[in-house]
Amino acid sequence: SCAAAPRADALPLRSIADYFGGNDSVPAILGGLRGGDDWAREMAGLMDNCSPTSLLVTAEMITRGAASSLAECLDRELHAAEQITALPDFAEGVRAVLVDKDRAPAFDPASIDEVDPAVVCRVVGER
Repeated sequence: SCAAAPRADALPLRSIADYFGGNDSVPAILGGLRGGDDWAREMAGLMDNCSPTSLLVTAEMITRGAASSLAECLDRELHAAEQITALPDFAEGVRAVLVDKDRAPAFDPASIDEVDPAVVCRVVGER
């Protein structure tokens, strides 16, 4: 049987926002999590294993989605999926998790600071 979804008030969303003081930039979020409690540091560690490009794409998708209709969000998601699967990080993530199972991806670029904003815009779609 399917487990019941958690109640919205049981989710830690408010506490997540408290770690970065309303600044929704990825570096600010990661910095806030790294300076937080055990749970926050664990979340930062999980994010450290993600593709830096994907983190920035996700943040941009959330930002744009806040002011978009459902249809616009779904169109943007489809476009992003088509674009992101063509990037080398997608194949590297598949290799690290499904093929070699070493869980040690070597993403390129390796840090958020190195991600080309033009790539993020191409994946998400121009404004």
